[in-house]
Amino acid sequence: MHSKATHQTFITLGIIALAFAGFLPLGYSIIHLKGENNFGKFIARPAFGITHSVYYLNFLLLTIPLVCGYHGKRVIARVLVILFAISAVAITFIGCTFIGFHWSGPIHGNTGIGMISMLAGDLLIMTGCLLQIRYNRNQNQDQPTV
Repeated sequence: MHSKATHQTFITLGIIALAFAGFLPLGYSIIHLKGENNFGKFIARPAFGITHSVYYLNFLLLTIPLVCGYHGKRVIARVLVILFAISAVAITFIGCTFIGFHWSGPIHGNTGIGMISMLAGDLLIMTGCLLQIRYNRNQNQDQPTV
């Protein structure tokens, strides 16, 4: 049996990673400015997490795993945690692709480093919630029935 601090550490690190992702770019947006003679310029600006709905939809999808993690003890709670955490990962991939994320590596500068932080936060929260459910089940078995 693991200690209570293990799952709390995973969940805390996941929340920190998600908060950190709010201030990092999830992709880039292209702005077309019309200039003289109807010639335009394309300006690529970073699309920060805190300004996009992908970031907030990810948080909404992670509320169910957090609630199930703290109160759940059975297989249904595990299934809901896995289902909603995978949904958050999928929404993050799809939404950041629409924003303009691309893998360019550390040398060229990654335009969506916030997405990597969001994915890390999603996986840390999922792991912490699954460990929390196991901890809840073990605590329930250790208590004598009245």
